[in-house]
Amino acid sequence: MPMHISYEYGVLQQTIDRLEQLGHETHRYRERGSIICAVARDGGKVYGNADFRKGGDVYGID
Repeated sequence: MPMHISYEYGVLQQTIDRLEQLGHETHRYRERGSIICAVARDGGKVYGNADFRKGGDVYGID
């Protein structure tokens, strides 16, 4: 039973081609969905990360 798979910009074409060869229907999202930016503290250090898919970046002050 084929599945319908929605994917976002940036997925390798060879991955999409293979999924279609296996009988899956594929569809690329027109817009990017949710993103996340996060900050975590581990002991005395603080770490940040931004979702690169929407042009996010992390800057810090030392």
